[in-house]
Amino acid sequence: YICYDMLHYATHHFPMKRGAWLWLKQYHLRHHYKDDHVGYGISSPLWDYVFRTTRK
Repeated sequence: YICYDMLHYATHHFPMKRGAWLWLKQYHLRHHYKDDHVGYGISSPLWDYVFRTTRK
């Protein structure tokens, strides 16, 4: 849980400027600022695909 929480903090506060880190940050921030009913994955979108909570 500590790793998960640290990654969540990082997606909000660290400057992720390229590659997979940037994509992950954008993916997570869409959950907060565009549609909070989808995109729950923070460390991976895997469970969003499993539970069909990806953005359409």
